[in-house]
Amino acid sequence: MTDLVQLATGILLQIIFCAFLTDSAIIMANRCLPGSTLIARTCAAGVISFWLGSTIFNILINLNLFFHLPAILMAVVVFAAVRSGSGNNAKKSLLIPAARLCRRLFKRFSKSLTGKVVTLSFLMLFSLLLIRALLLPMVSWDSLVYHTLKAGLWVQTGQHYDLDSPGLWQSYKTFFGGGEAFTALAMIFTGSDFFGSMPDLVLWCLLGITSLALLRELHIKGAAGYFITAAFLCCPIIAGAVGSGYVDNGMTGFLLTGTLFFIKFSRSAKIEHLMLAATAFGLSGAVKATGLATGLIMLALLLVYAKVKKRTSFLQLSLALLLFSSSVVPWLWFNHKISGYILGSIPAAIGPLVLGSMPLPFAYLCNSADFQAYSLPHELYALWQAFSGYSIFAPLLLLVPFGIITQIKESNQSHWIPLIPALTISSLYFSPSFSTIRLLWAGSNGRFISAAILLFAVFLPCRGSGKTGRLVRFICFLAIPVGLIEYLIRFVFSNASQTEIIILPVAACTAGLIYAVLNITRTPLLLRQRAVLLFTIILLLIMTANIKDFIRNESYKSAYFLHEHPTYWVEALPHTANSKLKIAFTYGMEQMHHRAFIAPFFGARLQNEICYVSPLEDGRTPIYHPDYIDKEPYCFDSWIKRLREKNVTHLLCFAPRCTELEWARSHPESFKMLAGNNAWGFFEIE
Repeated sequence: MTDLVQLATGILLQIIFCAFLTDSAIIMANRCLPGSTLIARTCAAGVISFWLGSTIFNILINLNLFFHLPAILMAVVVFAAVRSGSGNNAKKSLLIPAARLCRRLFKRFSKSLTGKVVTLSFLMLFSLLLIRALLLPMVSWDSLVYHTLKAGLWVQTGQHYDLDSPGLWQSYKTFFGGGEAFTALAMIFTGSDFFGSMPDLVLWCLLGITSLALLRELHIKGAAGYFITAAFLCCPIIAGAVGSGYVDNGMTGFLLTGTLFFIKFSRSAKIEHLMLAATAFGLSGAVKATGLATGLIMLALLLVYAKVKKRTSFLQLSLALLLFSSSVVPWLWFNHKISGYILGSIPAAIGPLVLGSMPLPFAYLCNSADFQAYSLPHELYALWQAFSGYSIFAPLLLLVPFGIITQIKESNQSHWIPLIPALTISSLYFSPSFSTIRLLWAGSNGRFISAAILLFAVFLPCRGSGKTGRLVRFICFLAIPVGLIEYLIRFVFSNASQTEIIILPVAACTAGLIYAVLNITRTPLLLRQRAVLLFTIILLLIMTANIKDFIRNESYKSAYFLHEHPTYWVEALPHTANSKLKIAFTYGMEQMHHRAFIAPFFGARLQNEICYVSPLEDGRTPIYHPDYIDKEPYCFDSWIKRLREKNVTHLLCFAPRCTELEWARSHPESFKMLAGNNAWGFFEIE
């Protein structure tokens, strides 16, 4: 009963927190862009809400106060401050006009049979993304080894993590955490991963809204803009990442939003557009290093353009720089604390000033001899794999040069702005330092160029009634049901497990419900009806959370997002379910992968503590590199002494085989094996 009350309270607090941030963002967007279109104000509200969330996270995590009560208090303070000076802007809601727009679009595209098929396909895909994000944990390789691990550590401790372990974690721990911060904010109130995947879905929706706004800003209006946007959202690499905990869709959305408001600023010279663009570029830089590089270039161009062309004051330029820095600087500071370099593991220097240095395990990965960078056959094959994630949308890019030539003839200057981030992202993707990732995992890493794909797509010759325009619109139209079919085949029917058997009919019912709601005439809800609706939503969410816990282990075993991963370790999960454990994890050296899938061992309510205990005599973290691995002083006595001093209750040894596994197997008087074999093991420490 206590768990049920805590869960209900957490769900209610999460809803209240999101409502305060959303309302604050809507008020600020209405104040910044009075008289602007609904879609422009929605994009602004999206950026502002995520910036507010990022700011709240950065303040609390650096004060060691990242807990639910300080978070909700800060949201209340922000809302009160924004509303007190809002005037009539507080009364203008974006949600009701947005709902009306959705209903109009639905009716517009549902007039014909083919239109209904496409509309229902999109609704079904959205419903699948929603239900899978709610019912499944973040079951994807990188999330299991570091994305969700970071978020879980923040929620557990209320402060920045100090976890240290060998291998690629030496690099992962310094990767910017602006994307994982949203995951942590979605976990903090329930103390679980129940809402952990929901930022993915929200960012996917924001990506769609921003893409549509960008296309319309560049005069791709009407059906063409909607079809291109929907086709892009339905691409397997984009839709497949929703629910995974991966942060790439967020970075893409923020880059596109920054580009949108850069274009608007070039046309209007409104300072609000300048500030929104700088804020969006800052958010993209806080998510990933590629976002930082692209965001810095775009910010520099934005500020120079503002000063030279628009005569913007120094104070206004400083404010724009401050908004950009507010999202990025906290991660530079954190990296400096844990690695000594502001860029952490990213090798970079300005003259004698070293900004980042590559750890030896990451250098070992990048020195792999299993690929040939800039070999034409290898590069073409990798590019084909990357583009396969965009399905039938990818061949349309062959038409982009014709669209660019058209823009040259029309001399439309604002159309050149999207080319800058598109070419920057492409250059980074094909740079020497990115060769390992580009060539070895091309099938899943096409997501790194998703922003470039959409920015190039704005040049598609899709306007008019010519054959080329009709072809583009037809392929985009077709890409929507094709995207649904590919999603079903890859993620649902490929395993046909217990989890997917539950998810598919629930998603179908959800799609039907949305279809029905869009067909009925809206009537205002009374206060009592709103209260009943809120109670019903919380009750349904509680039921969903219990179903998620019931199918959790099966989900880790058979379900996945984006790409598959080893699942042998699921055998140990039942031993961690019903008590608070302190689990020390370890793993052997491996060049090409990091297979410490430790995040699920937090438990359903993040009740278990995760740590690493060094096996070296002097307590240092081992260096996983061929030059060190057999030369360091491993000592069983020192290791088991540290385990007991830290009150570790269980030991988890992941594959590949490591020294600690051999020690545990050879000392059954101290280590009781609960699961495992010769390659891995889960032990209770006696």
